[in-house]
Amino acid sequence: MFINIKENMDYAQDISMMITDAFNGFYSVDDTIELINKSFISLGYIENNILIGYAGLLEMYSNITFELHPLIVKAGYRSMGVGSKILKEIEREAKLKNALNIMLGSDDEYFKTNLHQFDFNNSDISYIFNNIKNIDNHPYEFYQKNGYKIVGIFPNANGIGKPDIWLWKQLI
Repeated sequence: MFINIKENMDYAQDISMMITDAFNGFYSVDDTIELINKSFISLGYIENNILIGYAGLLEMYSNITFELHPLIVKAGYRSMGVGSKILKEIEREAKLKNALNIMLGSDDEYFKTNLHQFDFNNSDISYIFNNIKNIDNHPYEFYQKNGYKIVGIFPNANGIGKPDIWLWKQLI
């Protein structure tokens, strides 16, 4: 079952813990509440009275393009189709509100792709795009399976050899 998290702020603690777990860093309840309040759409997914997933959309370009931030699924429920369900529902809600595009950044801080091996200063970007390899279950392939296209790579966004992969999907 999907719920509007802005109308169910009691789940902020659960979301805070899921974000902390998913991104290997502390994310306070106050930070979570601020994120929820800034969200254009803030969507939770409940099974058996347990919040097992969350997604939010943040405005990027004048209610036309939104950033998916974050999409998280509770440990123990990953790789079971939950993320795809949440993504499909948030896209449906965004379309109803006349959103045109969703963008997202998918960081590679832990060398889960081969992007750290490329010399971005001396390589043709089309070669790099065509030769990205997922070597340790990086989520960019999940987004591709759900219709998102890689539209950019920000080399060293998170440190040397730690790029951010940008993906995009047009909704209409």
